[in-house]
Amino acid sequence: MTDMPTHTMLDKLQIWQQNLNKSHITQLTLINSTPPGEWDVLALQEPSLNSLGNMKANIHWRVVYPTAKYTNGDKPRAVMLISSRISTDTWKQVEFPSVDIVIIQLQTLQGLCTVFNIYNDCTHDDTVSMLERFLPGNLPSLHPTEQDHLVWLGDFNCHHPLWDKERNSHLFTGAALEVLQKLINILADYGLMQILPKDVLTLQLTSSSNWTCPDNIFCTAHTCSTLITCDTDPG
Repeated sequence: MTDMPTHTMLDKLQIWQQNLNKSHITQLTLINSTPPGEWDVLALQEPSLNSLGNMKANIHWRVVYPTAKYTNGDKPRAVMLISSRISTDTWKQVEFPSVDIVIIQLQTLQGLCTVFNIYNDCTHDDTVSMLERFLPGNLPSLHPTEQDHLVWLGDFNCHHPLWDKERNSHLFTGAALEVLQKLINILADYGLMQILPKDVLTLQLTSSSNWTCPDNIFCTAHTCSTLITCDTDPG
């Protein structure tokens, strides 16, 4: 990333993440009502895609699909949109062998920021296992100096007392927590901290109207000191 001119570096990075549950209407509303001057990155999970695995955007956004989209026949369940006002000199995509993860690196005045947009299937932990195998060999390029930043965000489809309300303890089954321990171990190994406050719920179930927290955001510890806000918009 040393070839990136300093005058194009971002001073402030603003990211919006949302699981669209494959709703075409929600997707169009979000894209067309979100000013690209207000948000730099839209991180979407379960987007609405056509038969070719593509989505519609507008001239204000550049769509970034998982690199595995072109080698794997499955439709992506994670997509990023980068504001077209951000110079392509300031960011690049990192290859990852899954259609459920998109990784981009942005050069900011606070250092290199590598953002993972993650969709974790609720029926298995294959995505977490792929992250576990991917990180050791790629960490030098993902996080080359102590001043650089890692951000993980997405729909992890899992529940734990560390982030969910205690009233959802029925979701904290022994089997679920055992599978989830792999993710918690990875977060600990790489010094990633949860920055979405505990009990900030992100999804209302249609069947019961109960609110849970399948979505989350994690980042390197020193990144927390550069954070302005991390919140949800239930509306």
